[in-house]
Amino acid sequence: SPLESHFPAIISVIKFRESDASEQQ
Repeated sequence: SPLESHFPAIISVIKFRESDASEQQ
């Protein structure tokens, strides 16, 4: 399904934003 094909990219974006937010603190 399209969602399943995009899921890995969504995860990497979430991980990237989490790491970026932790660096700003």
